[in-house]
Amino acid sequence: MERFRVIAADPDKCPGGKVSWKRNRNHLGRDLRDQSKQRDFNEALALLAETEGRLVSKDPPTWQR
Repeated sequence: MERFRVIAADPDKCPGGKVSWKRNRNHLGRDLRDQSKQRDFNEALALLAETEGRLVSKDPPTWQR
């Protein structure tokens, strides 16, 4: 989840701080990208939304700090 926070803070990778699988899968890093599927990614975003930030879109799931 720390990687999602880092991506959200980088305006070049994530304009507006919005993190979604479609927009950010290439910025995850090889290990995380290869080990996670879209469903896993979306579940992690939902967990982040419960504890910090919010989901700004449900289709596709998009998290914003």
